[in-house]
This record gives sequence, structure tokens and C-alpha cells, in this order.
Amino acid sequence: MKRQHLPQLLNGAGHTVALVALVLLTAVFTALPAGAAGLLIADGGFGGVLEIEEHSVDVVINNGIAVTEVTQVFRNTEDRAVEALYTFPVPEGASVANFSMWIGGKEMVGEVIEKERAREIYNSYKQQQRDPGLLEQADFKTFEMRIFPIGPRAEQRVQIAYYQELQFDHDRATYVYPLATVTHSGLDPRTRGRFALNLNVRSAVPITSLDSPSHGNDFVVVRHDDSYYQASLETTGGDLNRDLVLAYKVERPVSGLDLVTSRQGKEDGFFQLTLTAGKELEGAVPGMDYVFVLDVSGSMDDDGKMALSRGSLDAFIQELALDDRFEVVTFNVAAKTLFGSLRTADPSAVSDAARFLRDQRRRAARSLRPALELAYRYKAPDRLLNVVVLSDGMTEQTERQQLHQAIAVRPQGTRVFAIGVGNEVNRPLLTQLAEEAGGLADFLSRGDDFDQRAEAFRRKLSHPVASGLQIAIDGVGAYDVEPAKLPDLFHGAPLRIYGRYNRPGTAKVHVTGTIGGELLDQTLDLDFPAEDGGDPEIERMWAMKRIDRLLGEAERGRGREAAREEVVRLGEGFSVVTEYTSFLVLENDTEYQRWKIDRRNALRLERDRRKQQRVRSELEALGLWRVYEQIEEPLLPVLLKMEEAGVLLDVDYLAAMSSELGTEIGGLEEEIYTLAGERFNLNSPKQLGVILFEKLGYPTGRKTAKTKSYSTDADTLEDLASKGFPLPAKLMRYRELSKLKSTYVDALPALVATDGRLHTRFNQAVAATGRLSSANPNLQNIPIRTEEGQRIRRAFRAPAQRRLVVADYSQVELRVLAHIAGEEQMLEAFRAGRDIHTSTAAAVFRVAPELVNANQRRMAKVINFGIIYGMSSFGLARQLGIEKRDAQLFIDAYMQQYPGVARYTEQTVETAQETGKVETLYGRIRWLPDIRSSNFSLRENARRMAINARIQGTAADLMKLAMIAVQKRLEREQPAATLLLTVHDELVIEAPEGDAAAVGELVKGEMEGVAELAVPLVVEVGAGESWYEAKG
Repeated sequence: MKRQHLPQLLNGAGHTVALVALVLLTAVFTALPAGAAGLLIADGGFGGVLEIEEHSVDVVINNGIAVTEVTQVFRNTEDRAVEALYTFPVPEGASVANFSMWIGGKEMVGEVIEKERAREIYNSYKQQQRDPGLLEQADFKTFEMRIFPIGPRAEQRVQIAYYQELQFDHDRATYVYPLATVTHSGLDPRTRGRFALNLNVRSAVPITSLDSPSHGNDFVVVRHDDSYYQASLETTGGDLNRDLVLAYKVERPVSGLDLVTSRQGKEDGFFQLTLTAGKELEGAVPGMDYVFVLDVSGSMDDDGKMALSRGSLDAFIQELALDDRFEVVTFNVAAKTLFGSLRTADPSAVSDAARFLRDQRRRAARSLRPALELAYRYKAPDRLLNVVVLSDGMTEQTERQQLHQAIAVRPQGTRVFAIGVGNEVNRPLLTQLAEEAGGLADFLSRGDDFDQRAEAFRRKLSHPVASGLQIAIDGVGAYDVEPAKLPDLFHGAPLRIYGRYNRPGTAKVHVTGTIGGELLDQTLDLDFPAEDGGDPEIERMWAMKRIDRLLGEAERGRGREAAREEVVRLGEGFSVVTEYTSFLVLENDTEYQRWKIDRRNALRLERDRRKQQRVRSELEALGLWRVYEQIEEPLLPVLLKMEEAGVLLDVDYLAAMSSELGTEIGGLEEEIYTLAGERFNLNSPKQLGVILFEKLGYPTGRKTAKTKSYSTDADTLEDLASKGFPLPAKLMRYRELSKLKSTYVDALPALVATDGRLHTRFNQAVAATGRLSSANPNLQNIPIRTEEGQRIRRAFRAPAQRRLVVADYSQVELRVLAHIAGEEQMLEAFRAGRDIHTSTAAAVFRVAPELVNANQRRMAKVINFGIIYGMSSFGLARQLGIEKRDAQLFIDAYMQQYPGVARYTEQTVETAQETGKVETLYGRIRWLPDIRSSNFSLRENARRMAINARIQGTAADLMKLAMIAVQKRLEREQPAATLLLTVHDELVIEAPEGDAAAVGELVKGEMEGVAELAVPLVVEVGAGESWYEAKG
């Protein structure tokens, strides 16, 4: 991918992902009902439903083009040979581009030929009881696959691949894997087997987020760095009647125009240009008029379309501005209005619309044209009119010509937008109507976020539009550009242009158009290479775009048959299944030669697979594949099981604790007011500063440079409290208890599910070191050093006749430091079982170990862990409350006692400065771009990260490996025990009361034996009715 700068207009498309590569979706079903992935029928007599034993999906997304590869194993459960008829949907804008069968244990790749010829050849083999396969397009949304014969009780493996162009909306791309299909009413949408999805995303443009609008917390997300994310979902016996929706967002650092090319040898090349509007379209437009045309015909009840339409339209109306006006028109056989006139989008009108939408029910047939003509009547001379149609577009063929005519006669200043609703949707028709009317088409799945999609769609309409766009590409022999006529360019909606070129070199790209009546005219140079094999997907996408345009033009003109010859040529040449071409699989190469069928698809598939293997090799070269394969991937199902299990919470206990804290907080407030001599806002730093330093005259009051107000942060209050001033001490206690009450004691009960348990979400992507974190709720930050914080753990309980088992690594990070640094004094202390903090105190304070007192040990503990985090003398002085000079003396004494640690810190920083990164023992990478920064603060911070990341990251890897090992062992030997939580270096397991001791020993053994280090790993284990009691 090449990015060039176009100074004023273009801000490169959000999909310039040079590579969102190797998106591995793995879905494995055991005896999966057909309702979860399509309809599989034993055709040819007696009926019956075949079983799908395996279903695996691999997706590669490259520059906004998703290639989804589905591999399935069918089993014939009958005692006769059958012909399998498999009907399956594909998502919006997708087209099947490969079909393979395994014959005699070998994969045979299919080829695309003219449809009638493919059917004729297929039928000729059926008469001979041989092994053909046929894949045809049934309609615009559905494909059918036929396989014959599948012998009695035999299996058949097949593979299908389809291509689709992902739509980016304000730099957010959405991928949908269809699971919600309309199939036989007797089919159960729940899978009895396992469904797992693993996702890898790489991007040259920084990725800022990856999530699933459809399955939310079911996903575990891993962030390796800004260019590489992973995610996974797994469920057993789950309901698969919802589409699986994944979305990721990228952040473009510079404006530009993106070019992607593909050219093999001396053949003419292919290109993809992406334009996204820049600052010119960031302004606002005056209030506009909207007429929402809602389909309430009979087909809208399928797949929950009516509910989806109501929710989407309600969200859209909520987004309207106060100077907008709107009306709602519903239609089936006739059109009806809500208000009878345009209403200002004030709260009253919005409320009326919401009630109106709730009352809508589907009925009867449909006729869209009268509804459009009614909507046109609302066009005011001085305002833009946006007609937004929400429908599945499942209209009769006879009405389509009338709809094109209705679009052609719309009033000037009127645009028509189409929102396709549900899985069964006529995407080609809705897209054509919107584009002809100067609008946009968008498509909603049941898994989509209504509010987010409505807000994004509204933003497009509320900004200026670049219209009348033309693009000229001179100097490289560009031809067959698609689309032939460019649509309008909307804010946040990239425009993709595909084409061919025959002369590599530098091209002048000239873009013209108008924005709000002002001329747009920009030119820039782009390089079209002589050889580029990195993006072969755009070749098929060019062919698909050209086929779509030819069929659309034919339908509006002489009929679709007029385009047949060119569509067949493109379909056969680029292996694209259309209404005039089909995939045919024969049992060997000799049979293809017999029928004079060229092996174009087999050669293309081999080339594409080589390219995909290069992507994996790149990940392996970075060392990321090892971490993924050995740690993160096997950990994902463990975390998902933990999230599903949850932990029991005693809400009555927390309610009583909340009452106690409330009483103490109230008493502290009154004491603080008394000491201050007046009431004031305790949460206002400005008011507090005035009280402390002006009214009460406390010393050392300093003002911050930014706010010019007195600093009242924790350090300031601690300093004042240490000097014996009572109000700061009371205020610190007030803040501590208030945060504890609001963040945990009151918040946790609100997050309890109907099963009485807390189901936190574990994040693998938040901490750059690889440590796990959790959210909703965040259990990592529950205070454990105060009595009240420890009391919260009493609320985490085991059910009756069960116990919580807690296993905690002892000083694991210091043990990792000793191992990595090879520090002999530390190694000896750990091997001998001596207390490392006492040993450090004896060395630093120059006393015999038996004479070390509690305060000296406490200070040594701060030093030990401070070194791990790269703490400076200044930081250590603050932690210990001593002078900086004395802190430096402690650090010097520490390094003299542990010279291996001194060497480790020096070498680690040097390596980071040379390579820009550090690695854990298991190959996890922490990139440190600021390690060479000229900014002292940034450089020193990166230095501390380098020292810490190897230690903390390795400890995190050890914990993850331990969790994998513990889960496997529990499943084998203690299936009644359940892994519930991981917090820092400890695991929490729920087990039957009588098995608690055995479970504790099992977990201890796995955690201590997870790795062979130069020092022993030590785990402390306890059990009890609550987390607090088990922790001891």
C-alpha cells in the first residue's frame, strides 16, 4: 500500500489497513443443527437432515477486503447414498469465489464456468455415481451447493470462500459472519457442540479498538501493539441465532489518498484508490427535512426485521437537531403518515414518533413507489429533503423498473437514502436506488449497535457533501475504472475506486468536484509499480464491482440478459459465482481437461495461499506467533469459562457495610467542617486549598502552574498530616472511605447477574506487559492493604457445601528478576528458602539477618520492588519519607549487594536503545518508541518500562501458562472444581467442601511446576467460605 498526500481534500480511507491480516475465525461444531449455518438437506427422496460435524472459518481482511474461507465436514447419517443440497447465505455485498471438495483424501479445487453448462456436466456425473460438486447462486443473497454421492454413513469435506468489501464509517470497519438464518421451522438454533472464533488483526494504520457489537463481553481481546490485535470467542451449547459482528477502529495520523495495487508478471495491473473527505466536509449544514419511509409489509416480520427497524429509526430520530424537521411514512399496500406535515424535532415530536413506532406491526404486501411519491411532497423550496427508506427491499421484479423511474423524477434538492434491515435483504436494489438518488445505502444486522450506527449515519447527512466528483488518472494507461460514474462523497464514508493499468510508472491523479457550490480541484502524483503481489484480493473485487454495474445497467435498460456474455467472461476469468456462472468440482485434473476447463482458479488459489503463508511468517519473524500459539490462544477458552462461571457475591453483607461506611463518612464530614470552621465542598480542590493555606495558614502551600490554585493532592495532604495537622488526616480518611464505598461496596451489587454472581470481563489487551486485567467490575484494584479493603473480600463467597481455594505466587516477580539477572545472592536466598526482604535489609542496613527489625524489612521490601519498576532515588525517597541523598545511598548499597541486578538493568536499557524493544522469556514484545527520545521525561519513562517489562511480562506469562495447566488438570481430575478469578499473582477456585484440600494441592503443584527457573516458584494455598478467609 502506498499513501500520498493530497493537502486539502483527502484524508485517506479508514480501511487503509495495509494489512488486517490473518483474521482466523475457527468455528468447530459437533453435530451442528443446520439452522446455525444454513440448511443442509438429504435430497433425492425420503427427506432428512444431514449433520455438519465440523465447521471452521478462516478470514483474511486485507485493505478492507474480507476473504472468508469456510470448511465443513458433512456426515450422512442414513444407510443410503444421498445427494446433499446445502443452502447458505452470505453477508451484504459478498460473492462466492472458491469451492473445493476432498475426493479420495485430496483437495480438488473447483472452477467457474457458465451456469447451464455446469449443471449439464454435474448431472452427467450423477448418472455414473461419481463425485461432482456444484455451487450456484440461487438469488442475490443465497447460494446453493450440491454434492453427489455421499455414501451411507460417510463423511464429505468441502470448502467455500467468499469475498466482500468491508464498509468503513468514520474509520470504523464492521465484519459480519451470518449465523441468523431463516431455515426450517423445526431446526434448533442451538449448537450442541463448540463454537470458537479466533481473530488476528494487523494494520499499518494504528488500531485504536476492537470489539463485538453483537457478542460484547463474550470476546476476549488481546492487544500486542497498535498494529496487531487478537480476539477470541468460544461457547458450548450456545444459541447461534445471532449474527456475529466484529468491528475495529483505526486512527489515521495524516491526511492522504491511499493506493493499493496488484500486478503479476507482465499482465495488466489492478488498483484500488480510496478517497475520504477531509476538513472541507467538517463544517455543519443548516437544518434539513427528513421523511423516514418505514416498510411495514409482511416480509418485515422475518428475522425480527420489524423490531430492528423500529429500534434503528427511533435511534436515528433521537439524533436529529432542533432545527431539523421530520415526518414518518409507513407503507405496505398503501402509504400512511404520522403527522401529516413536517414537525420540528423537539422532545414532544420525538416522543410522539417513539410511541408511533412501538405500535407498528407488519402486514400485507408492499408497494414502495407510492410511499416515495408521498415523501417527495414534503420538499420545501429553501431546504434539503432527505428521504430515508428502511426496508428489506424484497419487492417484486415488476416494481423495480417503477422504482428506478420514481428515483429519476424526484424533486431537485432531494436525496434518497436506503437502510437495509435484517439478513434477508435485497442489497443490490437498495444500493442502486440510493446511488441513483445521490444518497447512501447502509445495512443493519440484528447484532448491530443501533445508537452507534444511527449517530454515524446522521453525521454523514449533517455535513457538506462533495458532489459531481470526477477522477482522471493519467500516465499509466488506466482503464475500466469502477464505478464509471463516481457517487457523492459523504463525511466519514470513504469512496473506493477500482481499475486496471497497463503502463507502470508515476500517474497524475486529478480530482474535481464541488462542495457547497465551491469548486474542488486537486492533483497529486502516485506510483503504480511494475510488480506487486501483496494485495491479490483487489483483482476479484474489481471484477465483482464491474459485474454489479453491468447487471444494474442492464436491469434499468434492456434487461439483465443483455449483460450475460460479459458477466460470464468476467465470472469465468476471475472465479466469481453470479446468476450466470457456477462453481463445478470434478474428481481429478483429467476430468477438467476432458471438458476443456482451464484451471485458473486453482492457480489463483495457490498464489493467494502462498501470500497468506507469508503473513504468518511475518508474525513468526516478529516472535508474536509463538506467544499467541503457546499462551494467548489456549488461554482464551479458560478465561471465557471463568467469565461464564462468575463468583457468588453476598449483597446483604455489602449493604450492611455500606451503611456502616456511610455513618463513618458522615461523621468525618462533620469533623472536617468543625476543624475548618465552615462548610465547603470537600471535593473541590480550589475550596480546600483556600481553607488549608489561607484560612488555617498551613505551611508549604504551593500553587500549580496550570490552574493557579493550591495543590491539594495526596502527597500534599500526606505531608501535612505527617506534620501533625488534623484536618488533612481526616480528609484523607474521608476520601479513602468515599472511594471504597462508591467504587466497590455500592457498585458491585448493581453488577450482580440473576444467578447471584459477578461475571467480570478479563482483558488481555489493556496492559502492555501482558498482565491480565478485568472490567465490569475491575477486581484488580480492590484495596488489600487496609482493613476495609480486605473486608470487601468477605463478600466474595462460596455456595453452601463448597469452598473457595486461593493459590498465590510468593514474590514471583523478584524470583523472575533473580533468574533473568542471574544474581547469585538472590538465587542463593531463594534456594535456601530465606526471606528475600530480610536478606536485602541485612545488606542495605549492614546488620545481621536476625537483627533486622520490622521497619527495616518494610523499607527493604520497598527497595526490592522499586528496583523492578525502575524507581529513581527521588521516587524511593518519597516512598520511604527520607531524603533523596539517603535514598541514593540505599540504591547504591542494593546494587553492591546484587551486582547481577545492576548488570541486568544496564544491559536491558542498552538493548532497548538499540532495538527499540524488550522481550520476556517467552518472546512477548514490549515496544519502546520513546527510548531514544530527546525529551528527558519520555526517555526516562521508557527506561523504567524496559527494566520492568521483561520482569512483569515474564511473570504474567507464567501466570497465564499456570492457568492453562490448572484448567486442564481440573477438567481431568477435579471436574466439580471451577476456576473463577485471577487477580495479580493469585488464582481463586471454587470446589466442593470435601475436595478443597486436594484441589489446593493440585493447583499448587501445577503453578509451582509451570516452568523450570533457576529458583523455585513458591505458591501459598488457603481455603475458606469467603475469599478473605481463604486468603488467610
